[in-house]
Amino acid sequence: MEVIDCCGVETIVSNEGEDEAMPSFPFPKLTSLKFVKLSQLKTFCFGRFTSTWPLLKELEMSDCDKVEILFQEMGLKDDLDDKIAQSLFLVEKGAFPDLEKLTISGNVEIWRGQFSMMPFSKLRVLKISKHRGISVNEIIQKEWFSALPRLTEICLKDLPKLMDLSGLDLHFHNLQTLEVVGCESLINLLTPSTTKRLVQQLKNLIIRGCNKVKEIFAGNEGDEPITNGEIEFTTLKSLTLRDLPNLKSFCSAKYTFRFPSLEEIEVEGCSKMECFCNGVLYTPRLEYEGISDDLQDYWESDLNTSIYKMFIDKAFDVSKIVI
Repeated sequence: MEVIDCCGVETIVSNEGEDEAMPSFPFPKLTSLKFVKLSQLKTFCFGRFTSTWPLLKELEMSDCDKVEILFQEMGLKDDLDDKIAQSLFLVEKGAFPDLEKLTISGNVEIWRGQFSMMPFSKLRVLKISKHRGISVNEIIQKEWFSALPRLTEICLKDLPKLMDLSGLDLHFHNLQTLEVVGCESLINLLTPSTTKRLVQQLKNLIIRGCNKVKEIFAGNEGDEPITNGEIEFTTLKSLTLRDLPNLKSFCSAKYTFRFPSLEEIEVEGCSKMECFCNGVLYTPRLEYEGISDDLQDYWESDLNTSIYKMFIDKAFDVSKIVI
């Protein structure tokens, strides 16, 4: 079910004349639900009516500016009619037992209620954009973290005030894909302390369009000691660095970086990138035979030297590294 670009819609289900003695709307077969560009949408159904979605796997709410709360628990002691009217869904425990993918765009509070009641134990993919929070804890709500045991993919996009990624590392130990796009206030993404916890299962790291990012790993920040000066991204298979005009390196400190599982790397639109790192770099599984013809003159036996040659010749202005 999709409702897109209907600027006059304020509610999805009309409950005029309905008896609140039976205040639940079941949707037993719906698997996908999308609300996009509904500028006047306020709630799914006015009043104290809940809904249940036993088979729903994908939910998207994008650019619905008048929705202030996405989910609100039914029966809160401080519930008032005006607060209920501000939430898109009024729910009870078990309302979304199979939800696997949630996409949210806008400055919205995701959940209001007791976090132990949150019905999202199967959520695997979370995509958030256009929120104006300054921290992950504010944008996602830190109480959410323990209620999402199966979350493996997070995409953070167009978050203009997001300063860092601290908070992700504390609870998302099963994270496999992290994508960060268009976050204008970010200068770096990872520190020694966040990396130690966050990359335990990380397989794909994608950073795009973050104009202020100077390095991905800030080795000089945080108070976590680095054993033997080595950092290992044990499970990382794919790394994408694209359209980062101020990126100078993955890390400026002289650490040894080990990527034993890295098979794919893409570097594009990073005109200030001088090297991958200033220390020793191990990428034993990268296959160099697939280098495009326009990069053959720049390619050396290691990634560091190749990136430096491209920087000197300003090759990143017209070419990219894809392995």
